[in-house]
Amino acid sequence: MKEDMHRAFIVRASEVLGDTYRGLSSPEICKLCREYAVEYNRDIPYPEPTSNDGEARLPNKRTALQKNLESFLPREQYVIIRDLCNHKKFEANEDVRELRRLLVKDYRHLAPDDEDTAEVIQEAQHWLKKYSDAFRHYDAASWKYRSKDREDYRNALDDLRLSLEVLLKEVLGNEKSLENQMKSLGAFVKAKGGSEEFSNGLWKVLDWYSKYQNERVKHKEKVLEGEVAFIFEITVACMRQIVRLDS
Repeated sequence: MKEDMHRAFIVRASEVLGDTYRGLSSPEICKLCREYAVEYNRDIPYPEPTSNDGEARLPNKRTALQKNLESFLPREQYVIIRDLCNHKKFEANEDVRELRRLLVKDYRHLAPDDEDTAEVIQEAQHWLKKYSDAFRHYDAASWKYRSKDREDYRNALDDLRLSLEVLLKEVLGNEKSLENQMKSLGAFVKAKGGSEEFSNGLWKVLDWYSKYQNERVKHKEKVLEGEVAFIFEITVACMRQIVRLDS
């Protein structure tokens, strides 16, 4: 097991993420690294693309990214490279996808405790995209969750519930609230060849979910940090099944 991230991997990551034509720009690299430097209280060599007198100060953007990454601890490097791989600019970039695969394969031991939840969230953003309204609320929820700001957790769960509710409205073709979808959901599952037992089980999960959200989110009860990841995962599981049935 590699306790530190090998320099060769950091160099490769910098080459891919700072690619001349398909990578992050110099201002983007400096801005993103600067944000992580503030978060982790690190001093980085290239927080700005230019010096105080306006002269270019970067050797080149790939080297700047590499030197900035080397200023962080290994667990911090993992998070930064993972997050940069998830940047919207790289959605269709196969080199970045391969970089992320290697990151997880070789350095998973450096990942934060909630890495599995982060993977679930990232995957869901791909198959939910065709449901634009549901995706918009889900995307907002995922960004608030990944901010790790405890004050944002309540808003993240609120957006998450809204995403599920909007998805059901679109798939079932009605404007009912989540609490009132039992009959329509049962008919939908049956029409798609699902069993009555499965339909009842799915509804029981959604009914519990709705009650939890009403008590903990809508009524301003304390949102327990340890439960947030579970709520995300169970929401994604329910939404994924609904999307499968709608395919």
